[in-house]
Amino acid sequence: MIKRETLRRRAAEAGIPTEQTEAFLDLARTALCLTPKHVGPLVGRYGGVPPLPPGVAWPVQHTEYAEGIPLRFLAEIECAKLPRPADLDVTLPATGSLLFFSNLDVYTLYEEPEKDLTAVMHVETDPAAEPPAVPVIEPDEGYEGAQGMVVIEPTPLYAAVFLDLPNWEAFSYRYRDLEGDALLAEAHEDYDLQRDFVLRVPRYAELIDISDDLWDSPPDRYNGEMPSALYIGGYSTREQDPTEYDVSHEAGLDPGNTMSEAELLRTVRRDFALLAEFSLPGPNSDFVKARYHIRRADLAAGRFDRVVPVSIFTE
Repeated sequence: MIKRETLRRRAAEAGIPTEQTEAFLDLARTALCLTPKHVGPLVGRYGGVPPLPPGVAWPVQHTEYAEGIPLRFLAEIECAKLPRPADLDVTLPATGSLLFFSNLDVYTLYEEPEKDLTAVMHVETDPAAEPPAVPVIEPDEGYEGAQGMVVIEPTPLYAAVFLDLPNWEAFSYRYRDLEGDALLAEAHEDYDLQRDFVLRVPRYAELIDISDDLWDSPPDRYNGEMPSALYIGGYSTREQDPTEYDVSHEAGLDPGNTMSEAELLRTVRRDFALLAEFSLPGPNSDFVKARYHIRRADLAAGRFDRVVPVSIFTE
């Protein structure tokens, strides 16, 4: 919260109206970026063997064509080690580890529902416990061409705090010098929300510059600057349609299609949090990006079995 107060002070010194600053801060979300670059505390890792406690079963996929095949372990986040600014966008468990599993890049030929190919677990770990045995499956079990269980080479993850904004074209540097009408012409599906924001905060570019001075700068997730980065909180990557559309579909938010696009976007952004987003570590990292959303109420209650996965396939 101290950095937000500093932003308010510097914005006032620059003559930016208070209502514009507050609208900007209402939209901005404080989030975490985890990378192999040592820029903060060590908080987790990609790969290796998951620290499943004794008696906790290795999760498996629940699909029509390959029921029961073990899921591949992707990443561990050690909750107690995470930076926790007061305004962090997500409220994570105070202890234990979040474990992420997925077979998305292995068993996608039959377009199985993502929720049946992924799992997120919160476990209390014991450093003295023996690691679980890695399941052994045949490379061709279940699907033609499946890779079998692959243990990913462990890679440490270090955390930094940053301020995140929606992936609107309005925030692209190449449009900053355009007048409002030209800028608005670049808006896409969430046009109404973007238009409303730009009209209310015409000096948003100056506010972005101030925030860039105060918070860590995460890797640019859109140009592949650091594909191994893992994001917690904030806004998820948008490739074409806003991610919120996928989340609402997977979560069954608007089965009757009665909500307007702007209403749907606002509802998802209010009620759901981005638990994690990262490119799947391993041989297919270039074309599969996992995104795990969760209702904020489910996150507060620790119901990680209700995570809503919506991934990006770029090839």
